[in-house]
Amino acid sequence: MLASIGQFLLIISFTTAIVLMLLPMIGYYKNNDSLMRTGRPLSYLLFVLLLATFLILVSLFVLQDFSVTYVWQHSSLALPLRYRITATWGAHEGSVLMWVTVQALWIAAVARYSRSLSLSQISRVLSVLGIIATGFIAFVLFASNPFEITNPAPLDGNDLNPLLQDFGMIIHPPLLYFGYVGMSVAFSLAVAALIGGQIDEKWIRWSRRWTNLAWAFLTIGIILGSWWAYYEL
Repeated sequence: MLASIGQFLLIISFTTAIVLMLLPMIGYYKNNDSLMRTGRPLSYLLFVLLLATFLILVSLFVLQDFSVTYVWQHSSLALPLRYRITATWGAHEGSVLMWVTVQALWIAAVARYSRSLSLSQISRVLSVLGIIATGFIAFVLFASNPFEITNPAPLDGNDLNPLLQDFGMIIHPPLLYFGYVGMSVAFSLAVAALIGGQIDEKWIRWSRRWTNLAWAFLTIGIILGSWWAYYEL
């Protein structure tokens, strides 16, 4: 049941990302304020949907639902709770879902904290971010889906890779993803400036704080990853 809800929310998220990609940009080219204003509410909706989807996957690991292929492949009855949660992003399918969830968080943050941008500017930025989100969600949905079902369900799972049963696995990937994904904001600001023909000092001022924040997350993540690899290997 939970897996079906997660799959449904993932499909709705994909649809929302497509609408975010299209409506604000169409509004910009048609000079339609109503369409451009859809960017912010769509950004918030996308974040809520993807966060709910990710939390469902976490719940499937906590509940040890081995009917879900991804869960039994990377968890087991003996796995402690903290590593069951960590196993959510312990392999490819879950880590990509985490990636798009973090992406949606950045998009919502840009929508909320870029009040200095004009309506035409923020509509272009959010539309470009919508393009990126659409691509990654499509990859999760069609090529790396964590909600696939195994029938009949096994009685126990394969367990999480022992190298990943560590405190470093809990904090390193989220921080690293916040850094990597955050760089898409600077990219989107640059593309939006190119579309609008406004390549000047304003673009640098808009992008600086977002780039610095993403860079800080990425730096901390790399440092923690180096420490983890050193003592683990």
